[in-house]
Amino acid sequence: MDLSEMVLRTEMQQEQEQVSKEIMEDRKILIKAAIVRVMKMRNRLDNQQLFVEVSQQLISRFEPPASVFKICV
Repeated sequence: MDLSEMVLRTEMQQEQEQVSKEIMEDRKILIKAAIVRVMKMRNRLDNQQLFVEVSQQLISRFEPPASVFKICV
């Protein structure tokens, strides 16, 4: 493996990490918007019910991880 291949691989890895971070930030925004929509419809919900309803709204796009959901709440 020569030096140019190694540089190319590290650049590709950095780019993939950047894209993955951007996707996660976009998903956080979508999760927060879904939380606001659900809470406007139902003034009071416990955490588990809120997670279920937000997940139902977002399931067509992605499945929100519980850890990210907890951060957004």
